[in-house]
Amino acid sequence: MIWVADGTYPISAQISLTGSVTFVSVNGAANTTIRGNGATRCFDIGYGSSVIDGFTIEGGVAHAGNGGAVYITRGGSVQNCIIRSNRASLGGAIFCFASGVVERCVLVANTATNSGAGAVYLLAGGLVKNCLVYSNTAVSAAGIYLGYGTGMVQNCTVVRNIASDQGGGIYCGPESRVENTIAWFNIGSPGSNHYESGLDIAYTNCCTAPAIGTACVDSDPRFANLGACDFHIGTNSPCVDTGIDAMGVTNDFDGMMRPLDGNRDGAAKWDIGA
Repeated sequence: MIWVADGTYPISAQISLTGSVTFVSVNGAANTTIRGNGATRCFDIGYGSSVIDGFTIEGGVAHAGNGGAVYITRGGSVQNCIIRSNRASLGGAIFCFASGVVERCVLVANTATNSGAGAVYLLAGGLVKNCLVYSNTAVSAAGIYLGYGTGMVQNCTVVRNIASDQGGGIYCGPESRVENTIAWFNIGSPGSNHYESGLDIAYTNCCTAPAIGTACVDSDPRFANLGACDFHIGTNSPCVDTGIDAMGVTNDFDGMMRPLDGNRDGAAKWDIGA
């Protein structure tokens, strides 16, 4: 385990993690920044189970490459991070070749200059869980791109992402899975909030429009303060207690226990969204 003290750390070459290294800040993302300065990708996670935990990761660039902030080859994870203002050809913030996990992260103002994923590009499997994904841009799939091979989005909020082509919020390829996720107020054509290409794609208990999949909520999620980018949902939201049982989700983005009886009807259930 590598502990990193508070501070801002400009870098001129990417930080490479291999094996099972945990690279963690002492006091969280608000106090510790890794800055690519528009010169380099910030992190590369090779084969293994390395973890990046608790950083603001900004200003990363993969010139003519993928993953401006983080490139995951296979099996690594990024958690509890703020990932902003990064740029790459695919996966402006994060590009995952296979089997990576992105959890409890804020991904904002990242850009893909090619066809997919301003925020997160999962090429062949992987998981995005309990993340807030907003104000990212790309040609297509401005928020999250799921390529093929059972990539999954679980309990995320995907809002205000802008694609000049299809899939403003989420782009799903074959065998993709999306559950308990809000995809709303995104821009893209066709498919402003979601776009599908391939077979065996499943949406379960999501809040999006147009309605898709099983038990979809297709009405406004009623964010606390959209103008101020406060994407919490209140007790009057149709997303409260309407999610599917998500056994791998024990806390929400803010660390609140899940499931919880949010609408006070006596039954603890999962919400839709992060």
